[in-house]
Amino acid sequence: MPTIMARRPHRWWMLLVASIYTLALCLNAWVEAFGPAGIGLQYTVRDSPGARPFFEVENVLLGSPLEQAGAQAGDVIERADRHAISGQTDWFLARSHFAVDRPIELWVRRGQEKFRLSVTVTRRNWRTWDPGVLALQITRIVALLVALTVVFLRPSDLRVRLVSLLFAMVAVAEAFPPAGWAATLQRWPPPLSIPIALASVSWLLISVPWLSLAMRFPRPMAVPSWVWAATLAPLIVFAPLMLLSAVAVVYEPSSLAMPLPFIDLARTRALQSIWGVIPTLFINPWPLYQPGRHQLLLQLWAVLQLLWWMAGSVAIVLASRRIVEESERRLIRLLVVALAAVWGIGIHNVFVRNWGYWFGYSPPGGFSTVSLVAEAVGFVFLAVTLAYWAMRHTGATRST
Repeated sequence: MPTIMARRPHRWWMLLVASIYTLALCLNAWVEAFGPAGIGLQYTVRDSPGARPFFEVENVLLGSPLEQAGAQAGDVIERADRHAISGQTDWFLARSHFAVDRPIELWVRRGQEKFRLSVTVTRRNWRTWDPGVLALQITRIVALLVALTVVFLRPSDLRVRLVSLLFAMVAVAEAFPPAGWAATLQRWPPPLSIPIALASVSWLLISVPWLSLAMRFPRPMAVPSWVWAATLAPLIVFAPLMLLSAVAVVYEPSSLAMPLPFIDLARTRALQSIWGVIPTLFINPWPLYQPGRHQLLLQLWAVLQLLWWMAGSVAIVLASRRIVEESERRLIRLLVVALAAVWGIGIHNVFVRNWGYWFGYSPPGGFSTVSLVAEAVGFVFLAVTLAYWAMRHTGATRST
């Protein structure tokens, strides 16, 4: 009875967090499957001397809704519905409010001529899935199931809770909001939609639980209180921005036009090639937006993200050298190998997404879209391995 009573205070908020992440995964999967398919656009963001960048149609796919509407390569899209467009951040914000069978009004400039096109997407997105996308969806489900299983089997261990939170963040993470994502959330009441939106972008702060875990692994480190304060500082700086941005993205997207739409400067686009547009949308000083201020804030976020991840990785490696017990050494070596594999998978994913953009030609087999299937299989293996480590390590700690 004392053990049960000691665990009860943890259960209500654990169930709440687990429910939010489960709803986020369900909603994201539903939108990815049944939201609108692409309109057939291949685009580029071009810089203009003395003016803001513009969003240019690079290619129109044959038979696509955009071709049927009359768009051509070289057209510049200036507005989509009510959203001003000057870069891919604006485009993905507008795209997140698209819906199946609802006309999308595009304001287009072709040379000196300006006109309006009406584009209607009638296909559901699941019809365009390839094996890589299907593997990704399965990986998401496995990652969240691992997180839920581990945390409810060891609910009183903070290290296990941190591991579970990391997996949950990865399971629901979105780098580019799917078409129809915000439109679907908009139909939900704010007490549900905003927590779900924040869960989907919580990976923006994933380095905080990672570093917290590293400083408690395999046993809590004796570190000054200011170190813990510094570890949690990104939460204080960025969480309020994420909350305000979530409300604006879902319910007031037109307010994000500010007096200017998002301006994807060159350095911003470099960050987007790695992390997608979610940081640009949610690490956003709205309503005090200025392009230069926004870029500095994004750079600060990226630097802190990398520093916290590197500090945690170094702490894990150093911890592996302090352990005397052979059983724990094996488990820690397994974790270090898994950590190296996570870095490898992340770098591989960035190259797959950007190969053509960076190098100007089709990627080799090891970096093609098909290789995402192998990437997903590898991640599932890592998820199960790390769950096994978490359970074995906490069980061994309790028995000693």
